[in-house]
Order: sequence, then structure tokens, then C-alpha cells
Amino acid sequence: MEVPETVSYRNLKARITHSARDGLYHSYWNCGGHRGKAASKKFERAKEKALAALKLIHKGHADIASLNNQELRRLMAARDLLRDAGIENPLQVATEYIAFRQAAPEADLLEVTRHWNNGHANIEKVGFGRAGLDWFETNRGRWKDTTHYAHKRRMAKLVEAFQCDVCDLGFEPVRFFLQTALGGKSAKTRNHFRETLRGIIKHCVARSWLSKNHGLESLLKPEKVISAPPQIISPDTFRIMLQTANAELRPVVALLGFCGIRFSEAARLSWDNVFEIEGYIQLNAHRTKTAQRRLVPRFESLELWLSPYKGRTGPVWNRSKHALDSALGKLRREVGVTGLHNCLRHSYASYRLATTSNVNQLADEMGNSREIIYRNYRQLVTPANGHQWFAVIPGGTQSNVIAAV
Repeated sequence: MEVPETVSYRNLKARITHSARDGLYHSYWNCGGHRGKAASKKFERAKEKALAALKLIHKGHADIASLNNQELRRLMAARDLLRDAGIENPLQVATEYIAFRQAAPEADLLEVTRHWNNGHANIEKVGFGRAGLDWFETNRGRWKDTTHYAHKRRMAKLVEAFQCDVCDLGFEPVRFFLQTALGGKSAKTRNHFRETLRGIIKHCVARSWLSKNHGLESLLKPEKVISAPPQIISPDTFRIMLQTANAELRPVVALLGFCGIRFSEAARLSWDNVFEIEGYIQLNAHRTKTAQRRLVPRFESLELWLSPYKGRTGPVWNRSKHALDSALGKLRREVGVTGLHNCLRHSYASYRLATTSNVNQLADEMGNSREIIYRNYRQLVTPANGHQWFAVIPGGTQSNVIAAV
């Protein structure tokens, strides 16, 4: 064949030539600006290939017509492999693979798959919100009111942050939450959130909602807390607080300042707890944070402040805990100690330790550890200051009594 032969289909044309070098008939056609080609030993076969390509181009399948035999064989083999695996959409496979490579260009796909299977084998998919609520409902009966409220509040923030299934909760989202969402909070606050999250994670592992090899242990470990020195008030300020408080609030202020009880304990205290045991305030186990019974000395100065209330029954504070918090906040603002929420308990500890130098005794009275007492309250005030605190009595005249040891 010395002159190329033209093959036509509609308005499309292809050329067929014979090559003396390889002895083959070569077909050529224009395919969207690119040259398509095919080769055969026989002219008729070359013509069939050219016509087939022109028909594909006419139907809008120019890309297919431009494929060579090797590319076609690869595509057909890939199609057969996917069909054998039950996958009918090659495009989905391609896009998912590209997305994986873009996210982890150096990762080994099989290794990633094995790691994923280790974390998800026999794991039920449960949303973090549902899992958190299940943990909360399972444990709420074991908690005191303050613990119940604190966990509920923190859990709501965690659920808002982790909008995913528990089994998909990874290292990076948790680290981001602790470092960014809670970055401006104190170490103590972050540790409180860790406590709640640890409880949820442990519950999910027990329910087979999360692998025990979740890899979050290092993030959930409490960070070191550097405590600021406790803020205390002077005996004169304490006197002003007692004199400024109304008749409803005054006994609570006196008990906080002369016994060092917690706000939550004061809110639940009854008059029987105050007067039943001669010389002591009784804090029953179900009313204390540590669930341990405590006896705190009832000093002469406290007796004088409480004398108008002797013979009363029922709770010392008749309204809600929120109302008590609001009343104490208003009182602090009136006497100029705004923001010092725990100043009466801190002051009691500081002045009491100054008069006794007995860390163990004070730890028992306050329901704290010896380490906390020694670290926070040692050498903050002088013994003379301590005696002034426990000599604050009604009427503005100091008592001659020395604080009990």
C-alpha cells in the first residue's frame, strides 16, 4: 500500500498506512486534538479498529478512542478486579484513594487498614453524645449534688466539641480541645475536664464502644497544677462581714469563718449539727465532700455569734444553694472583697494553723490532706493575727479568749 487509504464515518475520517519496517497496517485519527492510533497485521482488521474509533468519537467518547491497547487492557483488568470485589463504581475507588494519598502521602495503606481494624474490631458505633449520656445516667446515683452538677456541665461542653462516634475519637481532636478550647483556662479546670472525659472513655471501653488501645492515656493524665497562694481577709474585715450580714445570713458567715467548713457543707447544715454535741460542730459523712464525718471546735466567739439562734431546728440556711451563693456574693461586694469566693475557709485555715501549728489537726478539721494544708496555709499569718481572728465577737470588742488547741 503505497498511498494511505481513508476510512470515513459520518464527517469523521481516519487514515490507514502500511509500514515496510514492521509489516503492520497503522490506523490514525484525530481525537479531540490528539492523535489516536492502532495497528494490525491485516488491512481489514486495521480498518475495523479505525471505524470503531470513529464511531466512539461520534458518540462523544473521544477519550476512550484515544486509549492504546495497553491502556485498554489495564482498564479492563481493573474493572474485572473491582467487579470481583463487589465494587461497581471505579470512580469512587479512585477518588477515595486520591483523598487518602493527599491526607497521608507517606502512609502505607495496608498498615493504616490494620491499625483501623485493631481499633474498630467488635466495636459498636455509638455517637459521643449518646455515650456521654449513658455514662452520666449510669453513675449519677453515686455522686453528690455538687459532683453531679459539675460532671453534667463539663459533659455538655465535651459533647459539643466531639461531634463524632466514640470509636473515631482520636488523639488530635482531644489535644486540640485541651490546648485550644481550654487553653485560656487554669490547669485545675483542664484537669476537671480530663476527669469527666476519663470517666466517659472508661465507660465506653467497658461497653465495647471504644478499643482499650485508644491511645488517649497521655492526654488524659492530669497536668501539674501550680496553685496560687490562698486569698484571705483580715480579722477587721471578718468583723465587718458579720456585722453587715442580715440575720438570715449571719450564722452561715460565722460558721464559714470560725469553722472553715465548705460552702456546700454550709448549705446543707442543720441546727442539730451545730448544737447537738457540746463544744463541736458535727459534719456528717453524707454532708461532706469527702464523705467522712468531721467534728470542728465551736469556739467561744462563735458561741456568741450563734447565741440568738439557740433552740432553732431545721436547716441553718432555708433557701437554695444558688440563693446562698448570691447572698454571699452580694455581701462580699458590700465589704469590698469581690471575687474572693472562698476567703472565709482560707482565712480560717491560715489563722487556725498560726495558733496551733498542728497540720494534722487542721487537716482533720477541714477534711483536707496534710499535704494541701502544709503547702497552702503554712506561715501566711502570725500567731498574733490568728488570736485576733478568733477573738472577733459581737459588739466590736475583742474577746479575751485564746483559740482552742
